[in-house]
Amino acid sequence: MKKRGKGIVICIASRAGTLDLPGGLSYAVSKTAVIRLVCSSQLELDIEGLGDDIQLYALHPGGVLTDMPKTPWPKDVQEAYPERWKAMQDWLPKFGTSRFLCASTCLYIASGKAKALKGRYFDCEQDIETVCKNASEIQEKDLYRLKVDFLGGLPNDGGIAKDLEM
Repeated sequence: MKKRGKGIVICIASRAGTLDLPGGLSYAVSKTAVIRLVCSSQLELDIEGLGDDIQLYALHPGGVLTDMPKTPWPKDVQEAYPERWKAMQDWLPKFGTSRFLCASTCLYIASGKAKALKGRYFDCEQDIETVCKNASEIQEKDLYRLKVDFLGGLPNDGGIAKDLEM
């Protein structure tokens, strides 16, 4: 894409990548990694001056009922974590999103209409046209990113703010 100077990458993430998910650690961590990969890679492309022509996106497809959530946990895991197993069973009926919603969102992004969300995580259960119409608010409030804000206004800069002041 760098050689060609254009392209769009759409990675399938999950809302699980934005949550603390007991019983789903490996899944949550891998989806967080996908989101971070998209955000950090987009920043690098922006620095290189390629960010307007090469865009990356991380999408949560919605609560699509696939075989993964329907697959029973091993009996020993169910017995070790009965509350989590019951919670998962209670949660399954919430998986009602059509897989076509994510497909439609991908088409919208591929058309080039979603630049306001480049390098960001987006949940397909939101209306993408409405969200993109609010591009200035997305930029101003730095929305659709994974981040931590600290009490007292401590900057989340990896601890380098004081080094930069010197």
